[in-house]
Amino acid sequence: MDNLKRQQKLKGQIELRIELLNKKVSGELDDIVIPNSLTKLRLWSEEQYGIETIGSPSSFVTTHPEHGNKIRLLQKLLGQLRKPKKTKQKPASKKLSEVVKENKRLLNLLQNTANQYVQHSHELRRLRENTVLSQSIEKGLREALKEANADLTQAKSEISRLRSQLLKSENTRSAKVTKVDFGKDD
Repeated sequence: MDNLKRQQKLKGQIELRIELLNKKVSGELDDIVIPNSLTKLRLWSEEQYGIETIGSPSSFVTTHPEHGNKIRLLQKLLGQLRKPKKTKQKPASKKLSEVVKENKRLLNLLQNTANQYVQHSHELRRLRENTVLSQSIEKGLREALKEANADLTQAKSEISRLRSQLLKSENTRSAKVTKVDFGKDD
């Protein structure tokens, strides 16, 4: 390839890169990934858009006598792509309505939370009272059990004493006892 054709191809590749970067900056092309430096932009190849690698690094610099201005433009466009896009400002009335809506939502949430707190605190108080009552009942039942055990021990002792007397009485008399009345109805 002769020099003139190479120069034309280089010029076309630079123009194509400028066109794609302009479209990317304006938002017309979202699906393309643009390299983030001049060196990577020179080595970039994207067959779908006709972008081919530029082999000569000395032709793709901002100080080049013929292409320098276009390379500076590419550098400027790359800088614009690196900047975060500014978000569009919402009108004050729309911002206000959104804030009022969010405020209402938060107030409802606060009211619901307060209601739940009151409900749970009442339930907690009720459960605490039930716990105290249950503990009191348990204490009473334990005391009643102690008394019943004491009465049972005393009754066993009385039965044992009466059996001893009965045995002594049988040994002294030859009469047969057919019935022993311990004071309870059988």
